[in-house]
Amino acid sequence: MRLSTDLLWSHLMPWLRWSLWGSATLALLVLPALARAAPTAAARVDWPTFAFDLARSGYNPFETTLGTGNVGSLTLRWSFDTGGELVAQPVYAAGVTVGAQKLDLVIVGTEAGDVIAVNAATGTQVWRRNIGLSVHLCARRGITGTPALERATNRVYAVAGDGKVYALNLSTGAIVPGWPVATWTSTTLDEYVYSAVTLANGQVYVAVASQCGDRPPYYGGIFAISTVQAKKTATFLTVPPSLGGGGAIWGFGGASVDTATGNLYTATGNALNANEGAAYGEHVVVLSSTLQVLAANDPGIPSTGDYDFGSHPVLFQAPGCVPQFTVTNKIGNLYLYNRDQVAAGPVQTIMLEDDTVHSPDGLIGVSAYWPVGNLVYTPVTFGGGAPGLQPGLVAHRVGSDCRLSQVWNAALGGAANFSSATIANGVVYVGTGENNSAVALDATTGAALWSFTAQGPVYPPPIVINGHVFVAASDNTLYAFQPGAR
Repeated sequence: MRLSTDLLWSHLMPWLRWSLWGSATLALLVLPALARAAPTAAARVDWPTFAFDLARSGYNPFETTLGTGNVGSLTLRWSFDTGGELVAQPVYAAGVTVGAQKLDLVIVGTEAGDVIAVNAATGTQVWRRNIGLSVHLCARRGITGTPALERATNRVYAVAGDGKVYALNLSTGAIVPGWPVATWTSTTLDEYVYSAVTLANGQVYVAVASQCGDRPPYYGGIFAISTVQAKKTATFLTVPPSLGGGGAIWGFGGASVDTATGNLYTATGNALNANEGAAYGEHVVVLSSTLQVLAANDPGIPSTGDYDFGSHPVLFQAPGCVPQFTVTNKIGNLYLYNRDQVAAGPVQTIMLEDDTVHSPDGLIGVSAYWPVGNLVYTPVTFGGGAPGLQPGLVAHRVGSDCRLSQVWNAALGGAANFSSATIANGVVYVGTGENNSAVALDATTGAALWSFTAQGPVYPPPIVINGHVFVAASDNTLYAFQPGAR
């Protein structure tokens, strides 16, 4: 990122510092991410990774307590001062054995370099582990990417500011023997991880971006680390050193995973080359579980102008359609792809931002998908791409022709870096970025149902789990809400 880098570090980086379509398909997308059997109505479930599942849908299909009828009564139950800025989405582990107790834990990573486990019922600290900071000439950062849970081994994985991947005991926060594992080998700390940990195929996948925008040298890509062997097993570099490097992966989820095939889907930033689309720069890329390139596409991004993919693909399959995904680019476009025909290019392009006005600092947002309503929700930074489109959230339905059509647009304040959506039981939850709030909307109509104002920006999407809403804000605070109870 070049022209947009100043904006990112001065404005966006307070954040970066930034029937169902079929029970079988739903199981493939959701249950492997949960690593547990489908719960009964009374069972408590986990929120194990960014956007709930490996498809990065943002949809929790198991929430039954909170809905359109009572979300308006959400009341602050507790708040917890973490001592560091929160820009990563929390994760949630139900029924963790801590000493002689079984506790539900909310796990957060902070820009102070701490991983903290908080008792979800009381808002008290259970354990804290500092895994370090990255102190660079342009920034001082800790944990920006969302951690991931591995319940089978009682672990939580997180990436420190220096790129080292830690496995921590979920009950105690102790570092698991053999960890941490380094990702890149550079000692200059020019790389940095903004993306969530992706845990799939027995691997921890770590997507790498740049510490200081387009300041060379840096090499974007994905590293795979075996969870069993605690060693690096594969590397994908988006742009090789011979072509200048670059090609950062900025998406909040890093990579999405098709759990039926184990394939990864990601999107990249510009190469440090006269042609910013060199190699796999500014591409949508499909990778095997061993990080071999299976398909890639540049959907016509200009070769100059810093038009990164600041997002990642969101996978879904609508009724009667082939598997698809959406992804956004800073040029202001929302792209719809058929998942098995990526090399052929997008099947639909929708302009959400007027890139002649806002380029190249326009759309940096991640979609979410609600299979019950067959709706794709996408944050809109500035608007103006379609007549009357306002900053906030736009909903598109996947029609019988397997194409997107706009259903509603909710204005959520001034132009801001809105979070992706969380969907649960007919309600959509969004963080409004620099507008300092979290809101709940009717998933079908976009009507406002609830809002909360924090003392700082709310960049990560709220999580909605087991009748609670948890909001992480840049005011160093984790907030917990429950209907009608303080």
